Amino acid sequence: MNCLLLIGFQNDYFSKTGKMHSFLKNRKDIELLKTQTLALIKALNDKFIVVTAPIGFDKTYSDLDEPYGILKTINDQKAFLEGTNGFELIPELKEISKPIVKLKTRRTLNAFQHTDFYDILQKNGVNNLYLTGIFTSLCIDSTARTAYELGFNVHIIKDLIAGQNDFENDYYIQNILPLYSYITTAQDVLENQNT
Repeated sequence: MNCLLLIGFQNDYFSKTGKMHSFLKNRKDIELLKTQTLALIKALNDKFIVVTAPIGFDKTYSDLDEPYGILKTINDQKAFLEGTNGFELIPELKEISKPIVKLKTRRTLNAFQHTDFYDILQKNGVNNLYLTGIFTSLCIDSTARTAYELGFNVHIIKDLIAGQNDFENDYYIQNILPLYSYITTAQDVLENQNT
């Protein structure tokens, strides 16, 4: 069984008014990433489960004890605040007729940490994990490394991930991610989903 994991498909990243959207402004094709990911979801067969891993915080950001780095930025921007539009999944995901499993809200960069993700993968007999989303050097990287260490076959869909800029994204795709994952494309996933 296979799992397509959607990381960061929330309004604070993808909406032009999202609190973290400006961090992707150098990424010229963020709308294309969204459009192609939605097309992939619709075209996948029943050998795939689709899972989304939202990040979110309460109004006091109590889960962040003296945050620094990107989590400090999220805190300072008051992004991904539960109950706000920015925290919500992009509206296009709600329009898809295919079931999408929503993980317990994560408070970290890693989709496995403090969520029910591992249990969902085990329950569904998943061996192959395909990652899409934002940020390549943070959430994609952290989740992929953990999945690799847990024994999953990790596949990064290189045309469906985004970093803060193209340099970061390309560097990770060419030099870092291949150390613990297979690099693939959305087209390859579709062509090989029956094998």
